[in-house]
Amino acid sequence: SDAHCGMRAFRRDLLERLDLQATGMELASEHLIRSAKLGLDIREIPIDYLPRAGESKLASFSDGWRHLRLLLVHSPTWLFLVPGGLLFTVGVLAGILGLTLGESSRLPLLVCASMMAIIGTQLLQFGTFARAYAVWVLGERDAAFDRVRKRLSLETVLASGALVALAGLALLAIALVRWGGDGFGVLGDPTLALAGLTVAVVGAQIVFAGFLLSVLGLRGRRAEMHAVPRGES
Repeated sequence: SDAHCGMRAFRRDLLERLDLQATGMELASEHLIRSAKLGLDIREIPIDYLPRAGESKLASFSDGWRHLRLLLVHSPTWLFLVPGGLLFTVGVLAGILGLTLGESSRLPLLVCASMMAIIGTQLLQFGTFARAYAVWVLGERDAAFDRVRKRLSLETVLASGALVALAGLALLAIALVRWGGDGFGVLGDPTLALAGLTVAVVGAQIVFAGFLLSVLGLRGRRAEMHAVPRGES
């Protein structure tokens, strides 16, 4: 019930699995986070605190920030995936709305929509990388990640990203042809070019994200190959 209580006891053979990295008072939180993610048995035994002798060593702001930072780092869903999904969704909806506006007012909204869609895509990738690292390197359990990993192959991700990138390049090509038809002067309506650029960038990010996930997965696949079958010891 007191997550910051420093009175802890754990088996020595678990220390390597816990792989604790904190160097300050956030170590108390890291104990619980790593133990919970590894599915360890956590029990609470009530203790009594004696009145403190001397001044407290707690620094409210710096120690509070270290705790918050640790919680965010160990929660890629809330640090990356949720903000990334919101940004990407808002960016797409803003882009659709911008296409319905007049030429004089659509460009600022479309620029903002493009920025949100690209940053949202990046955050979604960071969240996926973080969860992959937690499963394949830190040994954590993630049922949702395992389900998606079994259903999506590298080839599927690459093909999807390539199709998105080609669609964006096609839009850019149409914009260039129209620009050439106007004698390569002032680009009257950059809407098509901006949309093509955004879609092409998102597609390229998907392709290279697939390759990076494949690299991270080398450790996971090697561990699965050397795993001891059930019933053997």
